[in-house]
Amino acid sequence: MRRSPRLLLATATALAAAAAPAPALAADARVSVDECGVVTAKRLTGVTFSGEMGYVDGAASMAMRFELLSRPAGDSAFQRVPGTDDSVRRRAVRLYRYGPRTFVLPDLNSAAEYRAQITFRWYDRSGRVLRSERRRSDVCRLAPLADLSPEALATTVGPQPGLMTYAVAVRNHGRADAGAFDVALRIGGERRPPVTVTGLAAGETRSVSFVAPRCAPGEVLRFEVDPDGRVGEADEDDNVLSVACPAA
Repeated sequence: MRRSPRLLLATATALAAAAAPAPALAADARVSVDECGVVTAKRLTGVTFSGEMGYVDGAASMAMRFELLSRPAGDSAFQRVPGTDDSVRRRAVRLYRYGPRTFVLPDLNSAAEYRAQITFRWYDRSGRVLRSERRRSDVCRLAPLADLSPEALATTVGPQPGLMTYAVAVRNHGRADAGAFDVALRIGGERRPPVTVTGLAAGETRSVSFVAPRCAPGEVLRFEVDPDGRVGEADEDDNVLSVACPAA
């Protein structure tokens, strides 16, 4: 039986497709948000991301390029934050995980949204790009935070013999108002009843006073602001002030 040219062409095409190796498909490439708000490692406002990419046939090395994108409140599109590029590359493995990559944002003036963009690339032995993928993370929404800190101590004679008034200055260094919080005092090993502050505006300083027994030489006065963590802060590491018992 004589075959038509059209049938011969279709047969040749099918044979060629069967003989050619299947194209290497990129394994999963993803970027995730690990922390959004106060990042654990630095106790500062920021966001951490991680990237993950799988192996591609023929790859000799794998690379990720991180970029931080931001969108201020009211803007329609995300823009790259200058100076946040970060590239990593290593020998090819079955699954390459990198992170967390931390971006610290201590000076938020207004609410904004953040996300990471990662460009994933697979290279062959000659350095040629076999495949390139780009992924964006979920959105991390951040807003300015308060930052409470005890800064100075003043003492005066108490209302009765044997008592003193301990007045500690508490300042809000943050860019947001703080709601109600407590201030605690420990004299040596003795805890005093905490004093509640109803709120503190951004940039405001307030004196918080305790009337307590006179401390003894060598004792330490330890003031702690917001000991139960009711206020979200840009920096949680400056909430304690420890001073030696002042001279009578």
